[in-house]
Amino acid sequence: MAFADKYILKKAITSYSVKKNPNNNLKIIIVIPCYNEDKIIDTILSVKNNNYNDNLYEIIIVINHSINDKIQIKNNNIKTLEQLNNNIKKNNWNNIFCIKAFDLPPKKSGVGFARKIGMDLAIKRFNDINNNKGIIVSLDADTLVKKNYLSEIDKIFSKNNIEGVSIYFEHQLNNKHINTKQDNAILLYELHLRYFVLSLKFIGYQNVFHTVGSAFAITSLTYAKYGGMVTKKAGEDFYFINKIASNGKFKYLTKTTVYPSSRESDRVPFGTGPEVTKIIKNDSLLTYDFNSFLDLKDFINNFNWFYKISEQDYKNICKNLPENLVDFLNQNNFFDNITKISTNSTNIHTFKKAFFKWFSVFRVIKFLNLSHTVKYQKKDIISQVKIYLQFTNNHNNITDNYKLLQLMRFIDYNNA
Repeated sequence: MAFADKYILKKAITSYSVKKNPNNNLKIIIVIPCYNEDKIIDTILSVKNNNYNDNLYEIIIVINHSINDKIQIKNNNIKTLEQLNNNIKKNNWNNIFCIKAFDLPPKKSGVGFARKIGMDLAIKRFNDINNNKGIIVSLDADTLVKKNYLSEIDKIFSKNNIEGVSIYFEHQLNNKHINTKQDNAILLYELHLRYFVLSLKFIGYQNVFHTVGSAFAITSLTYAKYGGMVTKKAGEDFYFINKIASNGKFKYLTKTTVYPSSRESDRVPFGTGPEVTKIIKNDSLLTYDFNSFLDLKDFINNFNWFYKISEQDYKNICKNLPENLVDFLNQNNFFDNITKISTNSTNIHTFKKAFFKWFSVFRVIKFLNLSHTVKYQKKDIISQVKIYLQFTNNHNNITDNYKLLQLMRFIDYNNA
């Protein structure tokens, strides 16, 4: 019995297939959802530019659209499929496979479902050769990668007992001086992503990672263990990565780089494309007030306060916590939940793991959102990044926004 038989039988999408049998030495399968895309060849060439044995990796491209999509989108997907098949034949790309997922029901369309189609195919192929250490990589169809992308992914999984990685990324910018609205928009959006993760790290939050759909990888065993990709129309990467990362066997791979696109898009209800469009329209990006992160600092750093705590001691601690945090904890039945967690924890180490699993990134975001309805107002991202830099003793007298992004990239890279 192979390692993923149960997952494939109960949860996998099995209506798609690859005719060619997998190579017994197969190590990596890259999954790329492709919707109304005209730059997929650039992405493939970027991967092919890696000096890595073709027999050790495959690329599965899932070209998809809904039955309700516009005829122009459907025609473009047909054109993309023809273009890809012609290039595969012409260049002998024998390790690239195109999956035609056309006219999907509206409820089963979107990037999450397309990613699941590809990843379910990937785990089936690894299952066929019983390789539970096979690596499933998530990439996007408008994304470029560094020349050491495949080798560094291979290396980090080979040298560490881990379930997955988030991969360092930098959005593509057309002009480092940022003199276009689109460049400015993606700069602000990337600043927001790094500000959010770095602020959580600053207050001591455990196991927080970037959740970019084009920049993560997991083992095939992990994919089966956590029930496969969720099929949301957007945000599938956020939910899936955080579910895995909360268990502590997730790392940040910084020795290579993924370069996501910075263009506007309405392909998904939220994510990079829609955010860029929104920022261009508003000419600004509002983010969480840095003080809302600070409200969590003592609570996060002193999680051990709550191990085997009595109700009276809990009430006493709450007197010294910010009121908005206490209200949030009470709304989420924190004392009852933490009591159950303590009862089921044999020591402080198991309690710590369970504590941060309960107080997940999802709950952190819910707390931040609540705080910005009762206590704070969202602020301009540039102002909050500069406040973060003050608190972390970094240079904060930068007036050029591109240099500010470069500094945040540097800090993020070095906080892996």
